[in-house]
Amino acid sequence: MGITDDASTVVGLAYVDRDGNGSCQGSNDEIVPMIRDAAGMRELVHDPNQPWTRANTVSGNGRLVLGNSNFEKAWAWVDEGPQIDLTALTGAYDANAVNHDGSVVALSGMDEDYRGTGILLWNALQGTSPAAFTNIDSLRYCTHIPYLDFFGSNLCEQYTPEEVYDMAGSVPIDVFGSNDAGTVLVGRAGSFMTGTYGAIWVQDLGWMLMSEFLHRKGVVEAQDLPIDNPTAISGVGDTIIGGLAGVQFSWLIDLREVYVCEAGQSVATTARRPAEQAPGRGGVRALRVQRLTRWPPSPGGGPDSGRRAGFPRAVLICAGISTARGCARFRGWPRAPRAAPRPVLPRCRRR
Repeated sequence: MGITDDASTVVGLAYVDRDGNGSCQGSNDEIVPMIRDAAGMRELVHDPNQPWTRANTVSGNGRLVLGNSNFEKAWAWVDEGPQIDLTALTGAYDANAVNHDGSVVALSGMDEDYRGTGILLWNALQGTSPAAFTNIDSLRYCTHIPYLDFFGSNLCEQYTPEEVYDMAGSVPIDVFGSNDAGTVLVGRAGSFMTGTYGAIWVQDLGWMLMSEFLHRKGVVEAQDLPIDNPTAISGVGDTIIGGLAGVQFSWLIDLREVYVCEAGQSVATTARRPAEQAPGRGGVRALRVQRLTRWPPSPGGGPDSGRRAGFPRAVLICAGISTARGCARFRGWPRAPRAAPRPVLPRCRRR
C-alpha cells in the first residue's frame, strides 16, 4: 500500500497460512506487514498477538515504514528494525503520512479520555524522545466545523467553542499525504458522526478546511465541491487527489493552472514547469507563476487576516503550495497571455 520514490520498494500486507488449513484469518498471525524490494518479499518484525497488522506507507527514501493493527494501534519501523509503538508514545491510532526522508510523520494524537490533542509531527531521525515530537494543533470545533451529537444537534449552538474544546478537544484529522519537504499535509477531518471535511496544513499558515483554502486563494468555484477526503499530494505539492468519504467518487486538483477572480473576471493563472523552477522555502521547489494578485484582509478578521493580510491571493499555485512569504517573492512577474475567449466562472464576484 506504499511505494518509494524510485519504485524499488513496496510495502503492504501479506497473507500467510500458518496452520495449513487453506484459509488466512486475522487471528493466528496470518495477516502480516510485508516489505518487498530487490531482495524479495519478507515480513516486518511485529507483535504476533496484534491481529491484522499491515504496513500503510513508506517514506520516499524507503527507510521508514508506517502501519496499523486492528484499526487501533499505530506502528513504525526504521530500517526494518524493531516495531515502534506510536500509540503508546502519542495516543495515535493510525499512521499514514510521511515525507521523503522520514523527518515529518503526521500523527493524530488523543489523550486517555479520547479527546483530540492535535496533530503531532514526529521526526523519526531524532528517535522517540519528547524532543522529536512537535504539536501543530488541528482544526477546532465551532470555529472550523460544527460539533454534532448522536441526534444530529449542533452543540455549538448550546456551548461556547471553549466549552466544546474542554469536552471533545481538537478535531481529529486522518492525515494521508505529505509533500516531499513535509511543509504541506492533507487529510480528512472530523468523523462520520460529526461529518467529514477536507483539511490542509501549510507550514507558517496552519490548518484550514480544503474548501476554504481553495476559495480564499482564488478558486471560488471549489466552494461548492465536496472535497472532504484528500488522500494524497505529489512530492512537489502541485497535485492533490482524493474522493468522497464512503462514496465511489474521485477528484484531482491540478495546481499548475487555476483561475483567479480579479475585477469581477476570471483570469487564467499559469505555473511553468521545472525548467523555470527556483528554490523555495524549506526545500520546496517553487514554480514560477506568471500572474499574481494581492487580496485584502478578510472582513471582520479570520484565519487569513492579520499578519497574513496582503500576501498574494494566488498563493495556491505558488511553490506547489509553498508559503505566502515564499510566494510573495514572485510578485511583479509578467502577466500570462489570456486565451480567447476567456472563460468566466459564474460565481466570480468583485471583492
